[in-house]
Amino acid sequence: MPEGYPALIEGNATVIGEIIEPVDRQLLKSLDWLEGYDQGSGNDLYVRRKKSILTDDGEEVVCWVYIYNDEKHAKESGIFIPDGDWRKFMEKGENE
Repeated sequence: MPEGYPALIEGNATVIGEIIEPVDRQLLKSLDWLEGYDQGSGNDLYVRRKKSILTDDGEEVVCWVYIYNDEKHAKESGIFIPDGDWRKFMEKGENE
């Protein structure tokens, strides 16, 4: 996003990310705060959903995933990262 942070939207593209385990209620509450998610508030920056994902070794796991709440804005104003690796994208300075 132009604001300088990544925004995941629904789709089938590859996304490089991290799986944080174990997830307890306190950690989930902290991650919700970090991602601007307040269940039911209607003003959430992201929504949190359980999604089935594939790990690097091909294992399928179900994880909480934060999805950007304004897909239209993301598509109009965001920058699509073809390989799904936002951190590498930022390190290379390709966002400039």
